[in-house]
Amino acid sequence: MRTAWMVPLMVLGAGLGTARVILGPPDMTVVVHLQTAGRGPGADVLEYARRTAAGMFASIGVRVAWAAPGEGEPANGLVLHLYVTDRPQTGHDPAALAFAYPYAPEKGITVMWDRLLAVCGSGSELVPRLLAHVMVHELTHVLEGVSRHSDTGVMKAHWTAGDYSEMMRKPLPFTDFDAELIHGRVDGTRAN
Repeated sequence: MRTAWMVPLMVLGAGLGTARVILGPPDMTVVVHLQTAGRGPGADVLEYARRTAAGMFASIGVRVAWAAPGEGEPANGLVLHLYVTDRPQTGHDPAALAFAYPYAPEKGITVMWDRLLAVCGSGSELVPRLLAHVMVHELTHVLEGVSRHSDTGVMKAHWTAGDYSEMMRKPLPFTDFDAELIHGRVDGTRAN
């Protein structure tokens, strides 16, 4: 990482009572155009998920600006498109809750709302937390520009019951490697 232009951001360590410094350039902004289709999440669930997702990215020094389609253009030109839909999606892993196209020019992500509800039930307190994690997971695939997973944290390929339980207490973290990949893409030091 280049440190000449980096600004420190203090982040509380994972329950250890320690703080670590995550460095990021002054403008590490990603604009996310969010659309819903069909009977998707209610406004309160969507707002909770957006706030939580933004906080998760903020923990690694990346600012997420939520916007309606066609609005907002960050200095780095990085705009992602996120769709939450209950319309059936075919051709994807039946266990998948969402999918992303990290290599496509459109940078599109689709969250399958019906599948997400099937995992936790529509009245569950897990719903907004899981939505936030699914959004962050898929946005990260696009920001990293590769289809890869980590052994721990938000970028695990498959979350366990223990991970869902952890989501109820606090958001799953990014690994340091995931944060580095995201920074390289958002600050423009790494191409698509």
